[in-house]
Amino acid sequence: MIRNIIYLTAAATVLLTGCVSRTTTVKPSGTEGNEDFGINSSKVVEKKLIWIWQDEFRNP
Repeated sequence: MIRNIIYLTAAATVLLTGCVSRTTTVKPSGTEGNEDFGINSSKVVEKKLIWIWQDEFRNP
């Protein structure tokens, strides 16, 4: 019984903390200097989840 609880806790920990989200954004041309006024017009190009066992997790 205790062993099952430990296994479930370990599995939940890996699933909850074993990945990161990487987002790639691009600024449109002609927006230089607008960040000073609080304008953020970046466009999301790519968004992916990277798990702890993938090489990109350690080498961004």
